[in-house]
Amino acid sequence: MRRAENWVGLFVVHRSPTSPLSQYSQRSKRCFQTGQMRFHVPNTEVNNPGDTFDNHDDHPLALITIDVDHFKQINDTYGHLMGNQTLIAFSRQLKQLLSNQNDSYKFYHTGGEEFAILLPNTSLDTARKVVHDCQLALKTLAIPLTEGQLQVTASFGLAVANPNDNSATNFFKRSDRYLYQSKNNGRDRLTDESTDTDLS
Repeated sequence: MRRAENWVGLFVVHRSPTSPLSQYSQRSKRCFQTGQMRFHVPNTEVNNPGDTFDNHDDHPLALITIDVDHFKQINDTYGHLMGNQTLIAFSRQLKQLLSNQNDSYKFYHTGGEEFAILLPNTSLDTARKVVHDCQLALKTLAIPLTEGQLQVTASFGLAVANPNDNSATNFFKRSDRYLYQSKNNGRDRLTDESTDTDLS
């Protein structure tokens, strides 16, 4: 299996030309000292996909892709400033959770309302538990409004790298495909290669 930084570097450049990730990657820069991708992520205080990881040969590597549910509705109802504040609060909540669990887990903003978590040395069952913990953490997140509070949910896709993943693109696309299955099946749930689990 490839080094994890190679997987991530390819995630940055391989998606649909119209996807948020592609749009963000067009604004990314390559660090000439390290040769690693530096990904421009405004106002979310999350990791850079140029971060390096240990060699994960012969160890499981899991990828969770995440989409904030009904984000367009949040923007349309409360305005883009509140939308941006929602993304900041969302990312801080999950990043704090992950840092308390395992410092090898890396949280990324891949564009728009989409995020990803790369989990080295993590099995499918363990990654499922991480998703469940993320869901529980989001249930405690209340974003203040002028009147009341805004609560958000998210949809999740999960893939674990396997020998059939002959490229990082295929690996990412599998997780992304599961994510969109979650969205199409009602949101606020996890889909992976063997389950479609409602987390509510």
